[in-house]
Amino acid sequence: EMKGMTRVEVRKLKDGTRGWVTMQGNHGKLYLSLYTTYTDFNKGFEKVISTAKIDAAKATEYINAKSKELSRCEKGPLVEARAELSKLRPKVSVLSTKLDTLRMRIDECKRDHNKREDFERRKAEDKKDRKAAALILKAIREKVEAAEASVKALEEVAAPLTSDDISGVADPIAVREGAEKAAGDLEAPIADAKACLSAHEGKVAKAAKGAWFDAKKDMKLMNQRIVVTANKVTEIIQAVQAGCEALAEAKIGQVAAALRHSIQTGGSSTEELFAKLSDSEDRISEAALSRHLETLPNLSLSVAHRRLLFQAANAGGVSRRSFFDMVERYYKCVKDIAITTGFDIKSSSTLRKLEVDEFVEVLEGPQSDTTLGVMRIRARALSDGKAGWVTATGNHGTPFLQEMPRPCLYAAAPVSLQDGFVGEDSSEVRAVKANEVLELLEGPRKEVVGTAMRAKGKALSDGVVGWFTVKSKHGIDHVQPGKSTYTCMSSIALTDSIDIKNCKVVRKLSKGEGLTVLEGPVEDEKTSVPRIRAKAALDGAEGWVTVRGNAGSVYAEETGRQMVVCRAMTMHADFASDSKTVRSLADEEVLEILEGPEEEASEAPVRARVRALHDGKVGWVTVQDRNLLPWSPNYRCVAATPMHDAHAVESAMVLRRLDVGEEVELLQGPRVEEGLGVMRFRGRAAKDGLIGWVTIAGNAGKPFLKCIPPE
Repeated sequence: EMKGMTRVEVRKLKDGTRGWVTMQGNHGKLYLSLYTTYTDFNKGFEKVISTAKIDAAKATEYINAKSKELSRCEKGPLVEARAELSKLRPKVSVLSTKLDTLRMRIDECKRDHNKREDFERRKAEDKKDRKAAALILKAIREKVEAAEASVKALEEVAAPLTSDDISGVADPIAVREGAEKAAGDLEAPIADAKACLSAHEGKVAKAAKGAWFDAKKDMKLMNQRIVVTANKVTEIIQAVQAGCEALAEAKIGQVAAALRHSIQTGGSSTEELFAKLSDSEDRISEAALSRHLETLPNLSLSVAHRRLLFQAANAGGVSRRSFFDMVERYYKCVKDIAITTGFDIKSSSTLRKLEVDEFVEVLEGPQSDTTLGVMRIRARALSDGKAGWVTATGNHGTPFLQEMPRPCLYAAAPVSLQDGFVGEDSSEVRAVKANEVLELLEGPRKEVVGTAMRAKGKALSDGVVGWFTVKSKHGIDHVQPGKSTYTCMSSIALTDSIDIKNCKVVRKLSKGEGLTVLEGPVEDEKTSVPRIRAKAALDGAEGWVTVRGNAGSVYAEETGRQMVVCRAMTMHADFASDSKTVRSLADEEVLEILEGPEEEASEAPVRARVRALHDGKVGWVTVQDRNLLPWSPNYRCVAATPMHDAHAVESAMVLRRLDVGEEVELLQGPRVEEGLGVMRFRGRAAKDGLIGWVTIAGNAGKPFLKCIPPE
């Protein structure tokens, strides 16, 4: 029976009732045993021989008792009776012995019979078990074969996308949907086969030999067939998906080539085309891109292939990143190779060597050089903008370049986006927020810098002392020469005229007072002593002072010069330009040099030209202290966070929570959510394919998602 139990129809001898009874359960428990004539004979024999043995024992006991009673009789009839009893004792003994011998012979015969009966029973049970096992195996085999037959039907449906040549598939999405439906229909037959097999496993679990052991081996083989069938379904669906992706990639390649050609011939850029086709959501709708593709010459794309293209690109249109990845092609150098002036290697000159890990943007090609058997592209090196022809693949298949997505960086910390390569002389375009994504357009490369000149000085306006930059490392002057300063070496008069003999004393200058030269030194014609017109630092009094007497006495000595700030800057506490800030210095401030100027050596900053993925702003950033890191569109959840159905958190509905360790692929963004001031992006969860908006980090800096570095 299907549940693995053995059942039999019976009639009760007691009252003639008929019905079905379980003889043996599906775990082997026995409920009924067979009744035979032999069993009935044994019961009767045991009864007869037991009675005879009892009677013999009673007779012996009686003879022994009476003989004891008559043992004292010496004459008379009782003596004769005693003699007769003595004659009976051997007869009873012989009878008892015969009974024992008969029992032994019967027991031996029973053992022989039991052996024959056991053999016949085992033979009959084996026959019965084989018949029962055959019925069970037949039921399982039918279900397994039904599932295998359905797999063949799935193979036929999926054949267009699993064959070697898929270029002629007219409607790949219809084929994929048909295969997915056939695979869904296969779930029930496979489940039925598994359930049927599981229902009978208990019957054979403990079998070590015989029919059920053979059935156990057959069931194991059929279980393997079920597993193979289920795996085959998975493999077919994966092959169908791979076929769709391969066909989509081929169509995307055709579309990308057509778009690149239209951009080059039209004299526009990828950015301009995206801006023309995109909507307010920073995406190109399917309708807009379809209309544009219809205008491109030499591009024939069916409706079905167009559907496939948009499904491969992104749900609901084409994002900025997907569009740029489609149109622009980039390679990374994996083996040093020359950049040459022309396509023909023999007649070209080398511009420079392309080094390992450098990125290049494809401008033309790839084209095959049939003479040398190599594949060449015309490309622009991102590091320095050098353009020329490069060999992508050698004539022995050696790869020099490997195709890669556009290199991007993400801001690990806020950085300044500036309008020029030289950071010191550039203006800020805007501030880049942490976790923003930047497309690399040029660089990274070092600025060409010299050594800065630093001096220690005192601001005359408030007497604050500190270090400032005289000339920057880029050769830009921050101060201009000012006036000389003198210090009184002894008490001397400040007069109103250069003529010592015809002048009035303004006041007496004390030893140590500071003077700022306004004019001179000028020699007094009458006394031949050098005089300066100066301004007293103490009270601002102006007048003439004798620097040195005609006998050589020094009254005032030049102790420094002043500098005038011509470019606003910062005064620092120490010599190093990155030391603690004392205060800002404004244009036209006057500084008195106390020490220096001295050279300050500095490392050239590394700069990169980038385009912000969020708003398309282009500018230069400084790459330092891991402030900008390589970016990939894949993120890993590091703290549980909700996934919403919209960008604005306040009005959005939670779709579900992302668990720690889950991965999310960026589809759109990231961009600032103005309400909370956090960076959010629209992504697809790898776990279940759910699409929604997620937050990269909270407004207090707590990270929810971490970018997975590109391979």
